[in-house]
Amino acid sequence: MAESALPLSEAIVQDVAAVPPRSARIALIKRLADLIGLPSSRVNTFERAIISDLLVEILREAATPERERVARRLMNLSDIPAELLRVLLQDEIRIAGPLLEDAVIPDAELIACAACTGEQHVVSRFAFD
Repeated sequence: MAESALPLSEAIVQDVAAVPPRSARIALIKRLADLIGLPSSRVNTFERAIISDLLVEILREAATPERERVARRLMNLSDIPAELLRVLLQDEIRIAGPLLEDAVIPDAELIACAACTGEQHVVSRFAFD
């Protein structure tokens, strides 16, 4: 792991350890989403993949408002990790909508989203193009 990432990891552990369990989950989700958004000069590809995998696993059991916050935090990124993007795009329209409206999404991901979700997801994407 890069030396620059260590202080970030320590800060996350300290932040999460200082709050109650529900708040800890929300804080952890927020911090992981923040790390995904850091430039590649601060977080290398391997670290970003691990962070993304952790975030995907946590989001599978997260409440709708938490998933929605993550989607809104990531919607302006041009390089959202593929699995994380896929999970958010295939979620309910309230979560997928911000990404479908504003995110840079590879064509293959859009096709997969259209195949796995309802018409509302497809309409949402192309209503803003």
